[in-house]
Amino acid sequence: MNAKGTLMKAKKLKRIYHLSPGIAALLTLGMEVLVGAIIYLSGGTEFVFTHLMYIPIILAAYFLDLWGAISFAVIGGLILGPWMPMNVGSNIAQDIPACVFRTCMFLLVGIVVGLMLQLIRTESSEQLRLSYLETQTGLSNSNRLRKEISALTLGKIDFSMLAFQIANSLDINAHVDYSIGEKSILYVAEQLENAFGKPNVFMASTDTYIVLLPNTALEHANAMASKVISSITVPVTIDGLIVRLKVQCAILHSPSHGNSADELLRKLKIALGRSQESPQGLAVFNEEMIQQNRKKFETLTALYTAVQNNEFFMVYQPIIHIASRTIRGAEGLLRWNHANIHMGPGEFINIAEKAGFISEITKWVIQHSAQQIRIWQDSGITAKIAVNVSSKDLNDDSVISYAQECVKKAGIDPKLLGFELTERVIMENQSKVKSLLNQMQSMGIGISIDDFGTGYNSLIQLVTLPISNLKIDKFFIDRLEHENDQAVIREVIRLAHSLQMEVIAEGVETERQLQLLEEMGCDNIQGYYFSKPLSEKEYVQFVASYQQS
Repeated sequence: MNAKGTLMKAKKLKRIYHLSPGIAALLTLGMEVLVGAIIYLSGGTEFVFTHLMYIPIILAAYFLDLWGAISFAVIGGLILGPWMPMNVGSNIAQDIPACVFRTCMFLLVGIVVGLMLQLIRTESSEQLRLSYLETQTGLSNSNRLRKEISALTLGKIDFSMLAFQIANSLDINAHVDYSIGEKSILYVAEQLENAFGKPNVFMASTDTYIVLLPNTALEHANAMASKVISSITVPVTIDGLIVRLKVQCAILHSPSHGNSADELLRKLKIALGRSQESPQGLAVFNEEMIQQNRKKFETLTALYTAVQNNEFFMVYQPIIHIASRTIRGAEGLLRWNHANIHMGPGEFINIAEKAGFISEITKWVIQHSAQQIRIWQDSGITAKIAVNVSSKDLNDDSVISYAQECVKKAGIDPKLLGFELTERVIMENQSKVKSLLNQMQSMGIGISIDDFGTGYNSLIQLVTLPISNLKIDKFFIDRLEHENDQAVIREVIRLAHSLQMEVIAEGVETERQLQLLEEMGCDNIQGYYFSKPLSEKEYVQFVASYQQS
């Protein structure tokens, strides 16, 4: 039986058991007297089925438990005892042994039924207790949570509601150890119990906890949550391993944000989803979140059909070799043309990544880029196109094999197709990324590190991975006038060259930036100084006019 069924059954039984013992005893006694009267008026035990007395005895077991059944079994035996004639008309008395045997049978039935009902009630009580309990942590579960919310709202008691979620529990289970993950869950439960008291903490799911704080203002709940997050995220040693937990929190208030359990839990879940966007990992619910969530859902739905509806298109930003001032190729940038949704690629790509279908979009980009290289090649333009690859793509082996298939189908040199990965992508996939990049390199596909200097700076990755290009992020290019930043960029260029890599500076917009980069020995630049991202036709026109000039 599931938890919901157990709760419904328990509630029904509770309504039946609510009959007071005194009334139940009087009703049972009255029924036994009635049975005795019926037997007497019918002519005695010779003419009537005396087992009718089992009915009040069973009812006594039901309403008055085991000892009640035993008591009324004895009373029933006495009522149908020696003074109850076997034949009233002939005034023939019963045999004493028969009366004793009948009383013993009444006792046996009363004891058996009483024990059975006692076991059933104990089991039902245990099921009811377990239906309110999360067994791993010993905390109350969502069934109890809903009941407590209902009690608070019916009592018109204001309360704040907090949700805490371990954001990196899956990573701990996958990359550290499952037992460490389980102990992390227990550790957070213990911390929340200490902070808020066990009766106020509920387990909503495997890695999500809910805290109810009656008569607590939203501001106070916010302050408490911040303190708890700071405490939990301090690195802790579990079974000899240092673990740093990432915790997100969402907060709302009743009645300000709702009254029913369903409404409050739904809104809390929305806020919890938004908490990951906050630097502190904490979000207080507001009604705008519902609109933003609806917009996100509409975007997600539209993205599912964008490939089939041919709504994506590519633009290409030229990459110029500084020394020769020749065009080395372009970065292929994805754009989305939708009638009602207008957002930048960073936003919709992030949504696609979280939804788990970014690989389908990446495959479209790879296919389109390979076809475009072929088209340009046939028109006399040899251009390399570099496209962005996400961390989710590296977890999908089919993306690499699909790239190989597209290159072969288009009949192009694999060296004309490049992949750009950010430092974050590389660091998130260290266990797998090296073999995949080696596989790409063996295919002839060049690899670039994009946005270098803004993510996980791990120079050792530059040494161990087959990387051909390093792209310096626009953040540093915008600060080229600062001597400290110049020193950093100069050292990055020197390092890249020592590792046989070429350097591409992104976001170059002024002649002064170009001049400084050239003095530092930068190989290539990309930015509005030479060109904005261009459509296919605009790129052909740019190449023609650039070569003429």
